[in-house]
Amino acid sequence: MSIRRSIEFLLLLTVWVLPTDLPGADVIASSAEEAIKKARELSAAKHRDQAIHVLEDFLEQREDGDVRLVLGLVLSWNGEYGRARRELKAVLLEHPDYTDAARALANVELWSDHPDAAEELTNHFLEREPDDRGLMVQRVRALRALKRRREAFEVIAKILQVAPGDKETLDLREGLREEEQAWKALFTQSNTWFSDGFSPWSEQSLSLKRGSNAGSTIFRVSRAHQFGLTSDQLEIDSYPHLWKSAYAYVNAGYSPDHNLYPTFRFGSDVYQSLGRGWETSGGFRRLIFSSTRITVYTGLLGRYHRSWYFSGRTFLVPDQAGPSRSIQLLARHYFGFERYLSFRYGTGASPFEVRSLNEVGILNSQTFASDANWFVGKWSMSVSAGWAREDRVNRDRQGQYNLSFNVARKLWSRE
Repeated sequence: MSIRRSIEFLLLLTVWVLPTDLPGADVIASSAEEAIKKARELSAAKHRDQAIHVLEDFLEQREDGDVRLVLGLVLSWNGEYGRARRELKAVLLEHPDYTDAARALANVELWSDHPDAAEELTNHFLEREPDDRGLMVQRVRALRALKRRREAFEVIAKILQVAPGDKETLDLREGLREEEQAWKALFTQSNTWFSDGFSPWSEQSLSLKRGSNAGSTIFRVSRAHQFGLTSDQLEIDSYPHLWKSAYAYVNAGYSPDHNLYPTFRFGSDVYQSLGRGWETSGGFRRLIFSSTRITVYTGLLGRYHRSWYFSGRTFLVPDQAGPSRSIQLLARHYFGFERYLSFRYGTGASPFEVRSLNEVGILNSQTFASDANWFVGKWSMSVSAGWAREDRVNRDRQGQYNLSFNVARKLWSRE
């Protein structure tokens, strides 16, 4: 198959090289090369259904492994994993040594949450092509999803022998090391100032974190200062795995003095992957202050797209006068493992998480914030800055300015 090595390149050509007028999808291509070219142009212009139609019409007239491979690729990009799997398996049945088809099928298995199938497939093809960097990266991702981290580290070492300094592999290694992390210490300093001269808010917290992402546990002690008062709070966060593609967030906190923090706080969310980069969650927060009790219901819809993550979160607080509704929008760009830049916008009575008396009594607000996070060696650092225009009880249209920074250090790992 002389054109197999050029297929992915043709499909990934950027839109600016495409002709202005796309070829019609209603004319059957006269050759495999023409069918692939039409499908490439239609797919790059976001007309994937038409691209699929072109490829299927050609295959009704003549069988071709390259065309069927492209059909499987376009179907997988369109989120039709079942159909993509069937087409790619058909290619491999006819051409068992077709490595490009194996790579495409491995991606389908990873994207559809079948890492065991991806691991078996990549292991089989790596027996014949042990230095194939793409297959090894897919195998690492499969082993990581299967929690076989020791084997994943061994494959990463082989990749770096073939491709020293490969950024994708280095980020995978850093992510695995983070998941293997036994303990991580974090210090956070946060300050809030008000334009009307109201007493500023200052808060410090020290955390110990075990693990990373879903499955991690965080122990935190916080101290806040306002109105000449000092208040302490003890918290624990946990992110247990639940079932396939789902995990939970569970929080519990206690303030022995309950001056600025709630005496007790509880919270929980359930996160569920919806496929094709989408996720959703729903949960609640319960805060018990000395003079009042607050329940907040929250829901989230988010999507990962390439190096971006977008989400919208809503907060609903029931009240005798009627529920108050708030929304928070977030856009985050990842530059690699633990390197990102975020932009946040919130509006409503509770545009961000309610944690203390500082977030109670807001009637309405417009909030803008940005966060940056990066790491160097065993250290990671983040900075957050924000501005808000708020209406509070007896205080209208005040400005609020927020600045915080976080420093974390890895202590030791099991690697």
